[in-house]
Formats: sequence, structure tokens, C-alpha cells
Amino acid sequence: ELELPYTIVRVAPLVDKPTQSNEKVIVTAEGQQLPDKHIDDTSLASVLNLIVENGAYRNQSIGVTLKTDQTDGGPK
Repeated sequence: ELELPYTIVRVAPLVDKPTQSNEKVIVTAEGQQLPDKHIDDTSLASVLNLIVENGAYRNQSIGVTLKTDQTDGGPK
């Protein structure tokens, strides 16, 4: 049996607007629903860089999206 390292990445819809100061990237585990949100390409690239360069989330399925930080003046 041969098992190669993998990471499956589920992504919220991509948008062109940059991440706002009250938004942060969140990574969800396999089986968890992605919030009805979005992500920009720069934020997604930062997570993909972790996966490729550091082996983060090896042999896992993850979801990547943004979350509004309620403590930073975001919508309540």
C-alpha cells in the first residue's frame, strides 16, 4: 500500500476585494460547514503557502474562509 501526502482544500467563493481589518482567515476541519462568507486570493494564498512550505494540514481535508471579528468594530 502506498499513501502519498495530500491536503484537500475547500474554499469559500473568491472575491476581488481585499480582506478588511475586521476579518480574519479561518480554517475549518473536515465535516464542518463553511460559513456563508467569501475569501480573497491573497488570504487564500497565505494558507496555501502554509500547506506547501510547512506541511501544515498534511493528510487532512480543510475549509478556508473569512470570519468577521466582532471585537474589531465589525458588523454586530
